[in-house]
Amino acid sequence: MGCLEAGIYQAAIEFKYQLLARKLARLPVTILWERMAEDKGLFYKQGGRYYIKIHPDLDHDQAFKTVIHEAAHGRLHYKNMGDIDDPVFNKPASPIIEQARQANVNRYEAEAWDIANAWLEIAGDGPVYKRINRLMEALT
Repeated sequence: MGCLEAGIYQAAIEFKYQLLARKLARLPVTILWERMAEDKGLFYKQGGRYYIKIHPDLDHDQAFKTVIHEAAHGRLHYKNMGDIDDPVFNKPASPIIEQARQANVNRYEAEAWDIANAWLEIAGDGPVYKRINRLMEALT
């Protein structure tokens, strides 16, 4: 596959990811492809809008799994999401608050993986575009 064809394929997959994330999260979520120091993906709210950030260096299979996982966060946790533009996020928290926050993060991660694993089972195996198509056609 040449550079042009590879670029077109990548753009098509990214568009399908966008549609899939919105379907699974049941939110108007935007996918951004940005490098992160520690995370593969991140679901967050900024300026009243929801975003999924995906590390662009992930292989196709890992990117697929990460989009699914972050969409699960969207479906499950959007009501509890604080906006990162809120000044409270820039203030240091007390150790007690930070401990409670970390307990919530751990719980949210476990809940998101439960849903994501069910969706991954529906998606099955094979090329990513076929897995996306299966999820788009499924009742989720």
